[in-house]
Parts: sequence; structure tokens; C-alpha cells
Amino acid sequence: MTEELYGDSNLKQGDKDLPENGPNKKAKSKGYVKELQNDLKILGIYFSKIDGNFGAKTKQAVETFQWNAKKIKKRIKNNSIVNDPPVYTESITGIVNPTTKKEIARWLEKSFKATGDLVRVNESQFSNIEIGSAFKKIKHLHINDGEIVISGEIIKYLKYADSKAKALSLNIVINQAMRVNGQKVTGAVVPPAKKSQHLIGHAIDCNIVDGDIWNNSQIFANGKETENAKKFIAAMKKEGLRWGGDFTNSDTPHFDKQIISVIDYKYKYFFNQRMISENQKIPLTTW
Repeated sequence: MTEELYGDSNLKQGDKDLPENGPNKKAKSKGYVKELQNDLKILGIYFSKIDGNFGAKTKQAVETFQWNAKKIKKRIKNNSIVNDPPVYTESITGIVNPTTKKEIARWLEKSFKATGDLVRVNESQFSNIEIGSAFKKIKHLHINDGEIVISGEIIKYLKYADSKAKALSLNIVINQAMRVNGQKVTGAVVPPAKKSQHLIGHAIDCNIVDGDIWNNSQIFANGKETENAKKFIAAMKKEGLRWGGDFTNSDTPHFDKQIISVIDYKYKYFFNQRMISENQKIPLTTW
């Protein structure tokens, strides 16, 4: 099937489908671009007109597919989320070469659709992390009370924070994790003007409670945080998270795992925000 998918040549920006009875009998005259556009639509990637013209929007859709196939470990299948460790390792080029054709064919065969990497975790999984009174549950069909929504990449840091807080006799009270952007995300990939790590599920705002002392933004602003809070912050930074107190414009209490790559941020933002706006299933993580 792969060898025949979209002919024996690469498809790239500038290619167009031509009438089969026209003078040009090249491989791309057989409707391959329309076929590609339709397949990308089935996979939940392409949202524009199926017109047989491999323009900028089709190229972006191919890049979006390539990024997701390479970076995301889960897919939608029959309206459920399934694990699918990436096997695609090609560069993100927007060119449909044999490897990209093979991956598209694999997704079609398995009835996969693209999704993001958000997960839900119930606060009951933790001993020393809880949801605070200021925490606002995201409006979503599959998010329940008492659940934190975060990128799957951040779970290991929450586990570490929980164990470190327990060792220091602290409680971590989460006020915000994943944040929904004001603009609904469904179609084209358009990153926000301000690239907050909250918008991709890579950040938490929290108070660090040490006995009767709430190490909150005011405490940090006045330099009155407790020694155990300082130890906790140092441990989380050593583990690889950024501390908001180190920012040029101080943002405390805030931790995040920054995605520096503009490309990675753009696509993770698109897929994770779309999980919310389209009420896609968000898997519950337990351990």
C-alpha cells in the first residue's frame, strides 16, 4: 500500500493535481494531492479546502503530522486514547517522502487520529500535594473535580515534588496548572503572542506551606520564605525545573519545564489546547 500511496514521487509545496486527460501525464496528475489532503483530514490534521493544490496550508498540515508522529506517544482510536510510541524519526520538512507516506499509511490502517499529551492526575495520588481553593477546574467533559491537568512530561516532576515535600514536611498547594487560552483552538496552528508554559501544560503555580506559614507571592516578594521552602525550590531547580523567582519579572511561586524550541512550543500548544477545546479524551494517570 505504501509504495502506491500518492505515487512514486515525493509530494511537496507547489505540486498540483492536473486533469488526467490533460497534456501533463506526470505522477502528480492523478489526484495525489487531494488524496493526501483528504487523508490528513481523516487523521485530524488538515482543516482547509481539499483542492488538489499543495500550498502553504497543506505544507503546514504535513509538518504538523510529522511533528505529532515524532513527538507524541498517544493517539485517538475509536474515540479512546491509546499508547503508540513514536517510530517516525524523520525531520519536520513538510515534504511527503517515502517515510512520511509509510507513517500516514500506518495511521490510516490503525484508524489513528492526532491528539496531544495532556493527562489527568487526581490529587489523591499525592501525599503532600493538593489542589487549593483558588484552583479553577477546566470546563471539559472528561475532567473531574480533584484532578490536575498537565502535560505527561511533567508527571515525573510532580512525583518528585511530592516526595521532596514529604521529606521536608511541606505541603504543596496548587493554584493553577494547565491554562486554557482565551481563543478557541480547532483549526490552523497559530501560537499565542505570549508563550506561557501554562498554555502547554508545562507549569504550575503553587503555595509552599510550611507548618502555619504559607510561602506565597507576598512572602517571596518580602524575602520572608522559610528555610524549608528554600530547600524545596533548590531541589526542584536541581531536578531541571525553572523557578519563577529567577525570572526578570519575578513570578512566584511558579515552576515550569520550559520548551525553548519555537517549533515544539507551537505544535504542543496547538495539540494540547485542542484537547480542551474539542473535548478530546484526556487519560487518567495513576501509579
